[in-house]
Amino acid sequence: MRDYGNEVDHFEREGYVIARGALSEHDLAPLVDRRAHVLHAKGKIEDPRLDHRVTVK
Repeated sequence: MRDYGNEVDHFEREGYVIARGALSEHDLAPLVDRRAHVLHAKGKIEDPRLDHRVTVK
């Protein structure tokens, strides 16, 4: 069983937790797509349909 004590402590101190592996590329793709369209509408990027794969480190 996983011990979440360190994550809880970090959240209480910093206000956020990094949950590596919690979301897959499939989960993130719609969010990236929506953000690309917002940036395109603001003139920040030229084409929101370009390949915008999520790179996870």
